[in-house]
Amino acid sequence: MLNVVQNITAHYRQAILILLASLLFSVGAYADTKTQIEQNIAPLAKSHLSGKKIQARVVKKLSLKEQLALGKKIYVRRCSFCHASGSAGAPKVKDTADWQLRDKKGMKLLLEHVTKGYNMMPPKGTCMSCDQQELQSAILYMMQLSGVKH
Repeated sequence: MLNVVQNITAHYRQAILILLASLLFSVGAYADTKTQIEQNIAPLAKSHLSGKKIQARVVKKLSLKEQLALGKKIYVRRCSFCHASGSAGAPKVKDTADWQLRDKKGMKLLLEHVTKGYNMMPPKGTCMSCDQQELQSAILYMMQLSGVKH
C-alpha cells in the first residue's frame, strides 16, 4: 500500500512540476506571442493603410548551423527545464542511447509528439509561440547535445 501511495505521490509531483514550468514560461510566451503578432500584422496594417497589395511571407530554409543556433535558443528558454534533468519522464539530453532510439523513429514522428504533446509533455512543451521550424530546431539541438549527429 505504501508503494502505491509513493507512486501516486511521485506522479502528482511530476504533474505539479510540469504545471509550474508551464506557468513560469507562459509569461514569456505571452510576451513572445504579442511581439510576434505585432510583427506579423505590421505589413498588413501598412498595406491596408497605404492601399498596397500584400505579398506572402516566405519562410527561409535554414542551414544546419542556423537550425542548431535557433534550437539552442529555444532549448535554453523553453526545453531545458525538463530535458536537462529528465524530469517528468522527459528524455534527458546527453543520454545518447535514449536519443538514438528517438532518432530512429524519425523527425516526422518526433515533431508530431512535440506539437501535439506526448506522455507528460504538453503540446509544444512550454513554447506555445514556437512554429514547426523552431520546434524541429530544438529537437535537432537536443540530439546534437546527446551525441546524435545529423
